[in-house]
Amino acid sequence: MTEEKPAAVRMVPARIAYVLAGIDPAMAATARQLADGGASFVILDPPGGPGRALVLELNTGSRGRAVYMPGNPALASERAEALVECARCWPDQTPILIQRP
Repeated sequence: MTEEKPAAVRMVPARIAYVLAGIDPAMAATARQLADGGASFVILDPPGGPGRALVLELNTGSRGRAVYMPGNPALASERAEALVECARCWPDQTPILIQRP
């Protein structure tokens, strides 16, 4: 009796796009590290907050890896809108939400 070998499984790395809800220095540092690996972002931050400046920084020298979405990161409805925007901008990537505590 011969044993059947399982078919080879090919692991495909997940392509992830991040929704960053609320920007503080630690979140900005995390975004910079993820950007070095080629990550894409939707930044949800209040108008006048550091989110817009972070998007400009992340997009400098790239082909638009970050989108700024003004809004209140504390509201679930606005986080949901940011996830939808993320999926619209990068349909081939899985959106992941990272929220500032």
